[in-house]
Amino acid sequence: MIGLAVTFVLVACSEDDVHEEISTHLETTVEIEKTFEEHQENIFALEKEDEDIYNEIISLGTNDYERVVSLTEQAIDLLEKREEEIKLEKASLTESREEFEQIEDLLDDITDADEQQQTEKLYETMMNRYQAYDEVYESYLTSIQLTKELYAIFQEEVFNENDVYSLITNVNESYDQVLEANEQFNTETVLYNQLKQAYYEMIEEK
Repeated sequence: MIGLAVTFVLVACSEDDVHEEISTHLETTVEIEKTFEEHQENIFALEKEDEDIYNEIISLGTNDYERVVSLTEQAIDLLEKREEEIKLEKASLTESREEFEQIEDLLDDITDADEQQQTEKLYETMMNRYQAYDEVYESYLTSIQLTKELYAIFQEEVFNENDVYSLITNVNESYDQVLEANEQFNTETVLYNQLKQAYYEMIEEK
């Protein structure tokens, strides 16, 4: 995922107080999302561990049942850690949203029409970004649950291969949905960062 860009601008004393208030909310949002980025890094690390374990399980097949059971237990533990991290990540975005939404009440206080239009577009894009993350979050939780079900089947000494292949297909499709939602989130993040930079440049010129 792509994080928010940090932009520091000194607002002149002669500027309308609304500029300073908006800038404060924008940069506080960035500070809040630093924990969001930390959780992302933790999730990526856990995903890599899970991938390594999954590949080992597949390579073993039914040749070493006890080893497979041991590996699946480790994998399920990693999934639970990922689930906790994604929930903490979600909490960070919720806090970010609560901070950012305070800008909405300031929009009508902007007297310059161009500036108001720019700020409204900035606000709308950030709202789209939060909505895109909600899709990421829900898709990710679904993928974790399906993967848990897959590992549970691997723990059975005898299982139906068709059930396994069907579940693997569902797991892969769920991760495709996560990737698609994440791409939209990143797109909105990039656009937001660009609009925020343009907003700062606009108010600096005044």
